[in-house]
Amino acid sequence: MPKDPKDWSPRVISKKKISDATHDALQAFWAEIAKTFPHVPSGDLDPMTVVMFDEHAFDVVLQWLANNLPNKDAQAKAQEMLDRRRAGQE
Repeated sequence: MPKDPKDWSPRVISKKKISDATHDALQAFWAEIAKTFPHVPSGDLDPMTVVMFDEHAFDVVLQWLANNLPNKDAQAKAQEMLDRRRAGQE
């Protein structure tokens, strides 16, 4: 991971990287839920609920990046990606 803000160019923000990180985080989330409720026998959810949850999680990561990346150009790219998603363009 770049430590110097100038190394956080917009190139480090990619849909794949965000998608992979979001997927890994959601896996950890569901593992914690399963650990907390060990008596629940399955993990069934409505497929549309899963899609919406995953999409919202991706958007939350984009918003977090837009607010917290140390490089303003990278922040702007994350915000642009989020704005396009919200407008239904991605």
